[in-house]
Amino acid sequence: MADEHFPLNLKLANFLFAYRNATHATTNQTPAMLFLGRGLRSRLDLLKPNLRRTVQDRQLKQGLSAHNGETRQFEIGQTVLARDYRGDHKWVPGEIKEKKGPLSYSVEVAPDTIWRRHTDQLRRSEVRIEEELLDTVVPPATAQVNLPTLENEVDGQPASGTPLGVTTADSSPGVTPPEERRYPTRHCNPPDRLTL
Repeated sequence: MADEHFPLNLKLANFLFAYRNATHATTNQTPAMLFLGRGLRSRLDLLKPNLRRTVQDRQLKQGLSAHNGETRQFEIGQTVLARDYRGDHKWVPGEIKEKKGPLSYSVEVAPDTIWRRHTDQLRRSEVRIEEELLDTVVPPATAQVNLPTLENEVDGQPASGTPLGVTTADSSPGVTPPEERRYPTRHCNPPDRLTL
C-alpha cells in the first residue's frame, strides 16, 4: 500500500468501504446491513447472480406454464378486451398502448383512461372500439332476429312456421305462460321459542 500512488483520502475511503461491507463476527451481519438495511454494491456483486433477472425469468416461466407453454403476446395498437373490476361489465374493449414488462401492458380503454393489465387480464379482440360503441348506442337497422320455428307437428296439428315465443292474434291473449322460477321456494319454519 505504501508503493501505490493514491491519495490518502482515497485509500481511507476504500478501507472503510471494505470494512463496512465485511461480515462482523459477533452479529454475523455487515455494518452496512445493520445501518442501511442493505448491502453495499461492490465489484464482487457483479459475479453474483442478478436477483431481478432471476425473478423476471421465473415470472416468465410461470406465465408459460399457466398457458400450456405459450405466452400471450400483444402488439402495440392491437385491440383487446381488458378485465374491469369496477362495475357490472367484466370485459371492456381497449387498445394496447405500451408494454410495461414481460407480461404487463398499458391499455387505453377510453380517450383519457389508461389501465395497467397483466396478460392474464387481457383477451384478444377483433372488434374496434369505435364500432362496438356505435353498435351499442344505435343498433344497425338491418339486424334481424332469427328465432327457431316449429318444424314438427304439435298435438296433431302441423306447425304454422310461427317462431317460438311469438304470439299471434288467434292465440289466447289473456293467458300468459307461468314464469319459471330461477330458485326454489324457501320454506321458513317459525322459530322454536322456549316457553316456560
